[in-house]
Amino acid sequence: MKLKTIELLFVIFILFSGKNLFAQSAGISGMPAKTYHWFDNDTAKLVQKAKPVSLHPPIFGKKRRHNGMILPLPFGAGINFFKFDQNYTATDVELHNYENDNFITADKIEDKTESGEISTTVRPDFWLFPFLNVYGLFGYTNGYTNYDMTLTFIQTANNPQNKEAHLKTNQDYSGAVYGFGVTGSTGYKGYFILLNYEYSKTHRSNYKKALNYQFFKVKTGILLGHNENKAKGTFWIGTSFMKDNHYFEGLVPTESIFPHGVPVYGDFILYTGNTTVTYPWNFLFGGLLNVNDYNIIVLEVGLIHRTHLNLSYTFRF
Repeated sequence: MKLKTIELLFVIFILFSGKNLFAQSAGISGMPAKTYHWFDNDTAKLVQKAKPVSLHPPIFGKKRRHNGMILPLPFGAGINFFKFDQNYTATDVELHNYENDNFITADKIEDKTESGEISTTVRPDFWLFPFLNVYGLFGYTNGYTNYDMTLTFIQTANNPQNKEAHLKTNQDYSGAVYGFGVTGSTGYKGYFILLNYEYSKTHRSNYKKALNYQFFKVKTGILLGHNENKAKGTFWIGTSFMKDNHYFEGLVPTESIFPHGVPVYGDFILYTGNTTVTYPWNFLFGGLLNVNDYNIIVLEVGLIHRTHLNLSYTFRF
């Protein structure tokens, strides 16, 4: 993306976070003193009772608070549970002779691979601007992959007897995960649009390469509640795009792939390859509950092509 484009987007976000608009992400991040956001005709001046530990961040936050805008408390610390299941497509699959390093490469792959993870992470965050939230991710992941693929080979000197193999095996993995994310949001009256980008890396035990995930989410939603209520909420629908780098390797008995192939390949075959997400987009919906200015609960569900469940709790201060 060119620098001029980035500058233009920045100006748009500044304009959309003005006095007559609001930004929303992990809570209500910019509400003018007089509002119809909550579907009533009460235009009485709102007063935020919770006091932030600091007026900075966000940048421009002090001025906006003095002008009557209600911003969320600038800092947050939360815990996040995320689970997903996804179909994958295998690429670059190779079968290695474990005893002499000879290998053959699959020329055609019929694939029914499935993979999923359960991650629990700690999520500190702060509002850099009234419309932009920045957060980190630190935690642990448990995952699985069920490989089920039929491999077709061109007959070569390294593969004189077999033109097809069926690789069916399961793998479990675990490891530390860390990453970061940014969320930009804006809206008008009781409606909002939210853009989220997240990057994370998982260091799997007994694997040469780490897993890299990228998520991009677009959400549009509506504010729910009443001006005078402590508890307020939101509901949204949207879509998410997932991209990852998923290297795999493992050992299987030669007989399970090539019957009677032990004299040629040895007792075990090492398989390696990569998988990519078969359908990177999915549909999502969810909601947020502001119990009060300090406590926030989020629940989100993803469907179609990729199922996911996201549950988080954040304490703001």
